[in-house]
Amino acid sequence: MLAPWSVKLHLPVLACIWSLCQAQYEHLVYLQGYPEPEQDHYTLPQIPADVPKIQLRLAGEKRKHNEGRVEVYYEGQWGTVCDDDFNHHAAQVVCRELGYSKAISWAPSAKYGKGEGRIWFDNVHCTGKESTLAQCESNGIGVSDCKHSEDVGVVCSDKRIPGFRFLNPVNNNIDHLTIQVEDVRIKPILSSYRKRIPVTEGHVEVKDGGKWKQICNQEWSAMNSRVICGMFGFPAEKNYNIRIYKMFARRKPPSYWDYSVNCTGNEAHLSSCNLGHSLTPNNTCEKGYPVVVSCVPGRAFAPTPLHGYRKAFRQELLKFVDDTTVIGLIQDGDESAYRQEIEQLAAWCSLNNLELNMLKTVEMIVDFRRNTPALPSLTIMNSTVPTVESFRFLGTTISQDLKWDTHIDSIVKKAQQRLYFLRQLRKFNLPQELLTQFYSAIIESVLCTSITVWFGSATKSDMRRLQRTQPLVRLKGGAVVGEGRVEVLKNGEWGTICDDRWNLVSATVVCRELGFGTAKEALSGGQLGQASRGEKQRGNKVCVTGMGPVHMNEVQCTGFEKSVTECVFNMDKDKEGCSHEEDAGVRCNVPAMGFQQRLRLSGGRNPFEGRVEVLMERNGSLVWGTVCGEGWSTMEAMVVCRQLGLGYASHAFQETWYWPGVVSADGVVMSGVRCAGTEMSLSHCLHHGEHVNCPRGGARYAAGVSCSETAPDLVLNPQVVEQTTYIEDRPMFMLQCAYEENCLATTSSSTPANSYRRLLRFSSQIHNNGQSDFKPKASRDTWVWHDCHRHYHSMEIFTYYDLLSLNGSKVAEGHKASFCLEDSECDEGIEKKYECANFGEQGITVSCWDTYRHDIDCQWVDITDVKPGDYMFQIVINPNYEVAESDYTNNIVKCRTRYDGHRIWMYNCHIGGSV
Repeated sequence: MLAPWSVKLHLPVLACIWSLCQAQYEHLVYLQGYPEPEQDHYTLPQIPADVPKIQLRLAGEKRKHNEGRVEVYYEGQWGTVCDDDFNHHAAQVVCRELGYSKAISWAPSAKYGKGEGRIWFDNVHCTGKESTLAQCESNGIGVSDCKHSEDVGVVCSDKRIPGFRFLNPVNNNIDHLTIQVEDVRIKPILSSYRKRIPVTEGHVEVKDGGKWKQICNQEWSAMNSRVICGMFGFPAEKNYNIRIYKMFARRKPPSYWDYSVNCTGNEAHLSSCNLGHSLTPNNTCEKGYPVVVSCVPGRAFAPTPLHGYRKAFRQELLKFVDDTTVIGLIQDGDESAYRQEIEQLAAWCSLNNLELNMLKTVEMIVDFRRNTPALPSLTIMNSTVPTVESFRFLGTTISQDLKWDTHIDSIVKKAQQRLYFLRQLRKFNLPQELLTQFYSAIIESVLCTSITVWFGSATKSDMRRLQRTQPLVRLKGGAVVGEGRVEVLKNGEWGTICDDRWNLVSATVVCRELGFGTAKEALSGGQLGQASRGEKQRGNKVCVTGMGPVHMNEVQCTGFEKSVTECVFNMDKDKEGCSHEEDAGVRCNVPAMGFQQRLRLSGGRNPFEGRVEVLMERNGSLVWGTVCGEGWSTMEAMVVCRQLGLGYASHAFQETWYWPGVVSADGVVMSGVRCAGTEMSLSHCLHHGEHVNCPRGGARYAAGVSCSETAPDLVLNPQVVEQTTYIEDRPMFMLQCAYEENCLATTSSSTPANSYRRLLRFSSQIHNNGQSDFKPKASRDTWVWHDCHRHYHSMEIFTYYDLLSLNGSKVAEGHKASFCLEDSECDEGIEKKYECANFGEQGITVSCWDTYRHDIDCQWVDITDVKPGDYMFQIVINPNYEVAESDYTNNIVKCRTRYDGHRIWMYNCHIGGSV
């Protein structure tokens, strides 16, 4: 028996007008010829004959390729090393024996899991100068009173020893001996691939003994190619033209490496693969040819041929006409929510650069009840929407009796068409912010609504098709591309993954799903910040539901799933023991785009600060120069820090006289820079191109930045706003302090002292869910004393309070002059650090919140002059981006508001910029 509910499809036709500004985009290249730092000369160690011959490897759970449990191969068996008396000198010997330049640290007590087999070394004492761990003093090989709970691990530098040569002193048949080489690369052979960034196809070469060598293909497998592509930032491998590479091999005899490679396909790096058989020196690969891989890049890294540095200057007007759907789920005959959604459609179109065409707007009702009652007509902008039994939609007739799978087909077709159009727009070299706005307005909103309605009833094949257009996984809170807290969309609601059993295999599934390569790191313990307090997706809206869900726990992937949602996990709804302090995260391998080579910081006291200098083409030559400081802000600084891999921007500077920089780079080569904050490179931002306009010049007026590895993340609690809203009529004689601070509407100046002002009052609770404290930009000596409040205010503009009409125009606004930031309350175990009283330090500590109660001065919007009607109430935190945050998308809260002239209702409060 079917449940008594129905679905309404509303089909308006929208015309989108895009006004384009002059923009410039450049194809960036990984620049060759940069001087390399001097390298230590590697000398092959001379090990005395009486020293036991051993082999080492790193193993264990939740680790990068350059760290892990130390394991020793001796007498045909792998074993471990006890942590008793182990120190940094011993770790140094282990790392150098494995080909790493030095040891960073070591870890006792089986940090990387318990090993198996014998414990070969105990009470190890090294000087740090030994060539092998077997030369260090110990109880004797195999003599130990330890348990595997005492297995030691090391963390080595990612840098390899230049000229390091792999040697196998034991024999050629060690099981599970991992590969140890100086470096790995994909060397492009065909001319068409040499000009592409990133490099996606070519010979796989390893650097061993200071020389680059090819690998014989005779024992090479697709799993090996999968690992190579993954470690270079690509999600998959593909076939290539074998004949042409065989021809190249005949022209120039290759220099082969002495060993083959044996990967399972789940390894995150070649160094985790097992060493294969040793090749015969006199008969090396005579029937084969060098290994070639061809990798498939993710959408964001599609390679582009480099024809100089092409530029596109366009001042055009594009017109785009398309249709969209609004889908409403009606339960128990209650249409109120659906009608409210339709009522605001015109406002939604206006806010997203769309115009609603009522002449082509229709409604279709899909009713699953046996008896369909008469339903009242819809009205939009005083026009009645006609009801139809079917309509034509992208070549498919959508009818009232359509099956579920046909609906899914139409959604996928629609998404694919619009994504294609987005790719066409990208060819016009539009600014990233316009492309993002187009995606949000035209594609994402429809897809999110569709998934919310249909996903619960979709088959697995339907789910996979939907995932191609609207991924069900996202990364939040990361400082660079390819890292972040993992969040999954389940039943229309975003939630996190608990880090129990979280490992590199599962993390790699996430990375590949999002278009990156393998995972460099599987992060645990909420290292990239905690999830916003319950973001819930409803259509294209985000709502808050307490602390938010943990959707998955104890995730166990095989490594070959298309999505982490296909992996086995604990479906226990209670998920005892999991909180957002255990949110799982990832750091993925991403392709080398060469962005860091086109930008540098100069003159700073440390590598995280300095004057911004960029490499640009001028008059046919590449020259270093500065960026005009005029208009330079936090958003541009965020892009610079991300491009350089330095984390987040802590400050953006419009003058850098205290950072002299390189004198030859004083000239301005880039001006008018405007970034959305999400670009991968500063050159992707809107700027003036070759027509530099910087009246004050460069040098001391050049742009500068300081970067930080962590950042705060402010999130407003919408529930508090919704639950504390009320109206107060307050006499003017009690508002003198507020009047002096301009906290009332302008008409208050002509209001008699014995009259009243009507105030919309509410509380706001602002949480810091980031990784560092939120501190005001202004220095302490510039804070302003407020006599009425009896404390200093550190930020003149911290929050906007606005009452908007449904078309987005401002009806009334808050006039709160400035803010004092402090820790009102904190999570359990967190101490308060900031307070407003007694000229205390101001800010919001991580895991604390600042509450502005409804009963304090200026915590209101003066609505004395507002007429009864339906409105939107909007709060924006840190609206001018004065302080850098890890995520600005959760800084807006909107609520539907109804005012009848006497009472006010606040409902549907949610995080996000949607109406």
